[in-house]
Amino acid sequence: MKIGIVCYPTFGGSGVVATELGKALASEGHQVHFITYSQP
Repeated sequence: MKIGIVCYPTFGGSGVVATELGKALASEGHQVHFITYSQP
């Protein structure tokens, strides 16, 4: 499945949560893309 994750990396821990979620989904074989203005 192709999955896009949108996050604001500077607000709270949302960047960390999005990164960990993306890594977990990718390890299950999904294609994950992050949509953000800065690297979380």
